[in-house]
Amino acid sequence: MVNDPALAQKVANTVDAFIQQSQMPPRAVSVLISLDENGEIANWTTCTEGGFMGPSEKELRMLAERKREKEEKAAEYERIAEENVIKRKLREQQEDERYYKTTSIAREAVSAAYEKNFVEA
Repeated sequence: MVNDPALAQKVANTVDAFIQQSQMPPRAVSVLISLDENGEIANWTTCTEGGFMGPSEKELRMLAERKREKEEKAAEYERIAEENVIKRKLREQQEDERYYKTTSIAREAVSAAYEKNFVEA
């Protein structure tokens, strides 16, 4: 975060807001937060005088939904990349076929000209 002050500020704001929220009853005595690569809170646990509390069922469902959406997006990107590889290979094959066809026609023309001018004489 030393090299990215904007990310550092975002993380600080996110953590401050979370700690502010955790001070509502039951008041948190300690907070453990883990962040993802974007500076968002990935997991958290708070300890109150009454014990531990973690994400609610609703928050767990939201986290699972976000994870599912990311996995779907990654699968879509992978599918698109595979399609592009297939398209590129097909284009390369078509270009090769055109090259060899052109080369064969030219070779036949040269052979015919050679035979006409030198072999029949």
